[in-house]
Amino acid sequence: MIPVQYQPEPLSFDARVRVRGKKFLAEYANSEPLSQYWRRALPDLWTAYGGVCAYSCHWIPLDVGSASVDHFIPKSKVRSLAYEWDNFRLAAAKLNAIKGNYTDILDPFKIEKGWFALVFPGMLVIPGPSVTEEQQAPIQRSIDRLKLNKDEVLVNSRLNWVLSYCEQQVSFEFLGRRAPFIAAEIERQNLKDTLAHMFLRKPTKGQLL
Repeated sequence: MIPVQYQPEPLSFDARVRVRGKKFLAEYANSEPLSQYWRRALPDLWTAYGGVCAYSCHWIPLDVGSASVDHFIPKSKVRSLAYEWDNFRLAAAKLNAIKGNYTDILDPFKIEKGWFALVFPGMLVIPGPSVTEEQQAPIQRSIDRLKLNKDEVLVNSRLNWVLSYCEQQVSFEFLGRRAPFIAAEIERQNLKDTLAHMFLRKPTKGQLL
C-alpha cells in the first residue's frame, strides 16, 4: 500500500448518488439490502484514482467488472456513509471482498510514504524499515487482513508486473502508473539497474557475461 491522494467528488455526484441515497435511507430506514446507488459513482471513482486499487496498488480494468466501490467504513456499520464520496475507495472486487466489514485496516488516504515495503525477489509486503514500533502492528495487521502475502494470486500479480518490467515489456513510467507501489519500492531500493539480473539472471550494467 502507498498513500492515496484524496480526489474531490465530481460535480454530478450529489444528484446522481447522494441525494438518491439519502432519500432511500429516509424512506427505508432499516431496509436490507441497501439500494446500490454507489455503483453509479464507479466510473468517476475509477477515473479519479487512475484505475489503481487502493489496497493492491495495481491497475484494475473497468470493462470486465473487476473494479468496485469499497466503503472504507463499512455500510453495514454506518449506513449514513453508504452514499458519501469521502467514504469510497477504489478497490479490486477481490480485495473489496477480502476486506469485507473489517475496520482494522489502515486508510490509504491517511497512511504515509514508507509505511509499507516490498521484499525482492520474494514479492512479500512488509512494514517499512523506518516505521516506529507503534506503527508496525497496525501496518502488519493491514497486510494480514488483506491477505497481501497469503493470497497466491496477489503475490503472483506483483511478480508478473516485475517480470514485465525486467523483460522490457513495459517502461518504468508505465509501471509507475499501473503498479505504483512496486515502482516506488524499486526506486527506493535503487534496484532499477539490478532487478533484471535478480529475476532473469541478466548481467547488470558494467557486468561482463
